[in-house]
Amino acid sequence: MMWIREGNSHADMVQNLVELAVLGEKSSGPLSQINFDSTLLAGKARTICEYGS
Repeated sequence: MMWIREGNSHADMVQNLVELAVLGEKSSGPLSQINFDSTLLAGKARTICEYGS
């Protein structure tokens, strides 16, 4: 996972949100242990990308 360094732009925020959504989808095991609703992550990266464009 690559974070944008110290960015304050809209593009930086969108990129970070996409990366967090992808990380959440890849971490479904630990998230399910804390009863996180994984349906909240479904398709979020795509939605965020659409919002950012």
